[in-house]
Amino acid sequence: MAARISITTSAELQAKAAATLSQYLTEELRCPHAYIGGFAWSLLGSERPTEINILIELENLDLPQLREALESRDGHFASAGIKLYFVEDPVEGLRGEELVRASRDNVVIETLKAGTLGLPVVAEPIYVVEHFSGVSLPILSPPVLLLTKMKRWYTTHDSTRPKTVSKNKSDKEDLDFVLFWLSANDMKIEFDLYRGKTKSDLLKLVKAYRDKSCDNMALMEALQEVLHEEDWAAIQVTPEASTSSGAELPSESTSESAPSAVEPALLLEE
Repeated sequence: MAARISITTSAELQAKAAATLSQYLTEELRCPHAYIGGFAWSLLGSERPTEINILIELENLDLPQLREALESRDGHFASAGIKLYFVEDPVEGLRGEELVRASRDNVVIETLKAGTLGLPVVAEPIYVVEHFSGVSLPILSPPVLLLTKMKRWYTTHDSTRPKTVSKNKSDKEDLDFVLFWLSANDMKIEFDLYRGKTKSDLLKLVKAYRDKSCDNMALMEALQEVLHEEDWAAIQVTPEASTSSGAELPSESTSESAPSAVEPALLLEE
């Protein structure tokens, strides 16, 4: 039986792995990127253990080629399956999955291509966060992070399957955390910054979140603070009001057909 892969969620080791990864992506591979998911949440102050998720713009490489390029440049990187790992103490003579299984306290990194799995088509705008270790790391702008997580939550937020209910609860807690963070930092949700979805589609997600949270006055106050006045008004529209008065969530014209707001759940293990 193959040895189980040893994983660490040490904040210090994750920051070291991310700093090393960003250096190669920026200086050698020229790949715009931003951290997303639970790791980005942790950089904003969340204490929930997580793996590293990174959104990367790729033009001349696919993800397997990117992982191979990183492995060839630095022995701390190794792949096992579709995951990339940062190995704290590489074992001489070992590479790839063999190295990962022989090592302890590996940092797991999920590399995600921009524009896939319902993710933004570009890794921007970014928001630079200084980690307590002293390294500065680019995360996707917090308002866009919120919408990215909201898309995932929305696809299954009405599910009654026990495992999905548990995951939705965790996602909802993440949404609440970032919403309060945005409010505390006087940041607004600018829907046009999310590349790859229309404002109308995104407002549907926010409205669903509001409907699930309307009994929490603190959350509702924070949500109103981070939305522009016209956007807050738009998500107050009820189906009955829309039918009787012709009111509806605002739509945007686009040269391409807008994708449905309901998509397969993003494959992020946050």
